[in-house]
Amino acid sequence: MLLEIFYCSGGRNIYKTKCNKDYLKAGKKPFFLHPNPIEMKHQIIDRTYSVFSKSIPKSRTSFQSAREIEDYMISRIEEHPIAAYITTFDHYKHTSGLENGMIPGYIHASLHVLCCFGMAIPSPEFMAVKPMSIAIVETDDEYVLSFEQAPAPSVQRSMQSWVEGVEDRQ
Repeated sequence: MLLEIFYCSGGRNIYKTKCNKDYLKAGKKPFFLHPNPIEMKHQIIDRTYSVFSKSIPKSRTSFQSAREIEDYMISRIEEHPIAAYITTFDHYKHTSGLENGMIPGYIHASLHVLCCFGMAIPSPEFMAVKPMSIAIVETDDEYVLSFEQAPAPSVQRSMQSWVEGVEDRQ
């Protein structure tokens, strides 16, 4: 008997595939299992968001670890007049704890500092792209910081200045 398997991949898309019970018995678990097709509306809200990233060689920063950069980002968020720090998700810890988790050997830390610049709630659907996250990835010789484009120019400028502040050595 074939089961319809639905899983989330690539952020906002839900895909459908079919597999047999042996697939599930082998310990492979789909993200979402449902006997009937899912009906969802797909829409682009405001615009398609792009990602901004900056690679900073370790020699060009005084920060000694991803955790130090996390503390710096939290302090910037807490000093901002409308931003709120939510939490930090340790993606490296999560993925390394999975039986089949895969992390390239050159990545040593991967953190997501979550925050919200809740100036408005324009619609229920817009909440799907909230909150904001600043990713901090530590590799052998650099830190890679990235975030999704912010909907408000003032928020974008704040996040860019915080990322640029990590590169504090010439």
